[in-house]
Amino acid sequence: MDKNQFLHYAGTLPDIPSINPAQFKSFAVAATVLEHDGELHFLFEKRSEHVPQPGEISFPGGRFQSGIDADYRDTAIRETREELLIRTEQITIYGALDIQFSLMNNVIYPYLAFLDIDDVAELQFDTAEVASLFTVPISYFINTQPQRYQVRFSISPTYIDDTGETVVGLPADKIGLPSLYSQPWGNKNVAVFVYMYDGIPIWGLTERIVYNVLRVFHQTNNVDE
Repeated sequence: MDKNQFLHYAGTLPDIPSINPAQFKSFAVAATVLEHDGELHFLFEKRSEHVPQPGEISFPGGRFQSGIDADYRDTAIRETREELLIRTEQITIYGALDIQFSLMNNVIYPYLAFLDIDDVAELQFDTAEVASLFTVPISYFINTQPQRYQVRFSISPTYIDDTGETVVGLPADKIGLPSLYSQPWGNKNVAVFVYMYDGIPIWGLTERIVYNVLRVFHQTNNVDE
């Protein structure tokens, strides 16, 4: 590559970088809010046994589909419509929340959504993806501190496969890497927050999105005051 080729390439770079779709899978989620008995509630799904992470609590959402979705907002609307079996006009998107990343190389684009639904009990949701629905007052999360736990993450150059054999994924010694990389490294403690509502744990990505919504509400209220 000569200087002219470099300058031509550099001139094509955007002002705002994107996320490499070959490295990360892109998903969108709708943080669904509705009015129930005169109070605002989050609407949650319990995931069915037919989808990844069965039995866990989540918001409606799914993977971005190129050629179907114009953008991640469209993904959030489509997935909410398909999972809850409601009409597009019953979903109002009010804006984007903080982008979330998972350790499984997933990037998640959450949106704050209001649902025009009279009675959650009458929703005929898609049972292939959703086991059940329930709502939680937003005031519960405002007035309740989550339980705090921690997990420890490390990167290991070896692992045990399904047959019990040790597999060397990164032969650090052989390729001349420092001896540090012959053993697990990283060893980082990561906080995990869990809301317990009627014995149901709300945690992980869902908890992080809830926290994001609460933070936005808090900042907005402080400005309004």
